[in-house]
Amino acid sequence: MSTWAHDVLQPLARQKIALALDEGIRRNDRLFAGALKPIRGVPD
Repeated sequence: MSTWAHDVLQPLARQKIALALDEGIRRNDRLFAGALKPIRGVPD
């Protein structure tokens, strides 16, 4: 397993974070800070 998966993804997976589908992408992005990279061309 890569260091990133071990250090970043595993802790997030253990938290069993529920996505808030009605809240929108911006809220969910904050829940997964550190695991997501910005996508060029998509506004903040």
